[in-house]
Amino acid sequence: MRVAFPMRLSFLQVKTFFRYAQQTDAGQLSRSLLLAPRATVNVKPNLQIIADDVKCSHGAAISDLEEEQLFYFRARGIDAETARSALVFSFGAEVLQHLSYESLRKRVEALVKGSLAAEGLIDSSIPVGL
Repeated sequence: MRVAFPMRLSFLQVKTFFRYAQQTDAGQLSRSLLLAPRATVNVKPNLQIIADDVKCSHGAAISDLEEEQLFYFRARGIDAETARSALVFSFGAEVLQHLSYESLRKRVEALVKGSLAAEGLIDSSIPVGL
């Protein structure tokens, strides 16, 4: 699917902890990477806590590729395109690392790389991966 840029994304996260969910320890985090000029993300974390003995947290982080990150790669002799590809792919790699089955992780990784390359967000000839 090709997305026309600039892109606007709104994301509502809802977690409900009912009264039988006592002593639950939960966290809710949304991270977004902006890859197009004027792209925006609106995040609304929402915790509905009915239980009285729970520990919950929530948060959101939204950023674009920072010049300092690119500079770090460039200062070590890595070209800008490779640096950008590595940073974009590694942003989502943390999620892929949590997939328990290696065969599934490799299939999802290939799909992510293919989608990012099709959108022109990474160079498919540059080896990035887990």
